[in-house]
Amino acid sequence: MPAAQTPDLIARLRALGPHARVLVVGHSDTVPKILGGLGSTEPVTIAPDEYDNLFIVLPRGATAPTVVRLRY
Repeated sequence: MPAAQTPDLIARLRALGPHARVLVVGHSDTVPKILGGLGSTEPVTIAPDEYDNLFIVLPRGATAPTVVRLRY
């Protein structure tokens, strides 16, 4: 999806529900917006030349999700 459609992607992801397993591949300008749209409260910065991040978002009901950041 084009970056301009990030809000649409977030809506589609949220509509899948907390038990869905989805892989989203994005860029340094879209991934932080997607994480925020999924409820992450921690700001995320990714440098344009960083390619080693993997984020796992674990929904937690009414509270903010747990976001695990891994680097490989």
